[in-house]
Amino acid sequence: ANQWIPINPGTEADLALGIASFMVKNDLYDRNAVISTVGFSELKEFLFNNCPPSDLATVSRIYCLWNGWL
Repeated sequence: ANQWIPINPGTEADLALGIASFMVKNDLYDRNAVISTVGFSELKEFLFNNCPPSDLATVSRIYCLWNGWL
């Protein structure tokens, strides 16, 4: 790896929200899979209002590229 981002204990949820925020904001999720997911619209609204772009955007982009989602 060329970049290491340390994750402090207790910040795993922040990492997950950052990746989810990047994926939702860049439309990198399966819309058909979340149509019937209870609470997805609330999660999407939360991500747009509370998760600003950060260094996690770079990490998330690399993760999505690696998985072939971009």
